[in-house]
Amino acid sequence: MTAAEHLKALHERFGAHNTTKASYHDEMHKSHMALAAIHKERHGMTRDTHEQKLASQHEHHAGLHQRHADHHRGEAEFHRSMAAECAKAAVDNLNKLVPTEVRAVMPDNPTGLRMIPRPGSPPLPNGMPLEFEKLFKVDAD
Repeated sequence: MTAAEHLKALHERFGAHNTTKASYHDEMHKSHMALAAIHKERHGMTRDTHEQKLASQHEHHAGLHQRHADHHRGEAEFHRSMAAECAKAAVDNLNKLVPTEVRAVMPDNPTGLRMIPRPGSPPLPNGMPLEFEKLFKVDAD
């Protein structure tokens, strides 16, 4: 699977997920609005203030679900458009994401640092320090 195919599949999956979430929140919005209507009707018959409070709470929750549904619809549209962009993406554009300084074989001095002798300094060490010799010892067996 190429990078473009992977990103396209990922965006398609996120788009489908957000579409599902949007439809869930739409259903919850409808449900809360229906419950609010029932409580308003009961309030109209009984003048019970508790029914009015319940109706306003359901309207509040319906509004929250509507905002979440709108958000998820926007996210779904974004991911669908990004999936389309990934499908059209040229391989060269995605190859820019691959690091160019990766080496299959590690060089002798990976940090690129080297010791520079200074006048009056002790001589440069030759080989492995004694305390590390056992760690890096290679058995011929």
